[in-house]
Amino acid sequence: PLSLHDHLPISHAHANWAFEAAGTYTVTFEVTGVRTDGSAVSSGPIAYTFVVSA
Repeated sequence: PLSLHDHLPISHAHANWAFEAAGTYTVTFEVTGVRTDGSAVSSGPIAYTFVVSA
């Protein structure tokens, strides 16, 4: 089975998160891939902050 880490070419995925408590959460994502010429590409780490209220 595929996970959020394994994707088919030219595809996308939807993720759903739940937070257990109110607070400020920061998650960091980095997307990597391989171009058709074989070279690697990366977004670099990107932080997103979520403020969750009760």
